[in-house]
Amino acid sequence: MNNEQPKRVAFCVGPDLGEPARLHQRYARCNRFLVIDRISGDTSSIDNTATAQAQGAGLAATAQLERAGVDAVVAHHYGPKALQALQRLGIASYLASEGDRVSQLTEDLDAGKLRLAR
Repeated sequence: MNNEQPKRVAFCVGPDLGEPARLHQRYARCNRFLVIDRISGDTSSIDNTATAQAQGAGLAATAQLERAGVDAVVAHHYGPKALQALQRLGIASYLASEGDRVSQLTEDLDAGKLRLAR
């Protein structure tokens, strides 16, 4: 990943998309991804179909985000296989605390306050 700010960011959220949207605990097991296009300001929601899988949910969730054109994701926790897949695809993987408001996380991302998962 280069030093440019990501353009399409997915936030792992629970089933309620009301304000304030809050970060879910686990990347591949979140109910949906709230995707924010940081250029246009458009937002969309993608149901995480990977939650139905007994195993391989991280890889399936990563494939969904790749198809959606996401170049960064923010979650509280990533499994090792999911993190490797995200890194291979050049999708930046940021860490934040469960329950954090997406609006605050967007500001933190702009300010360079979020750290990358390793």
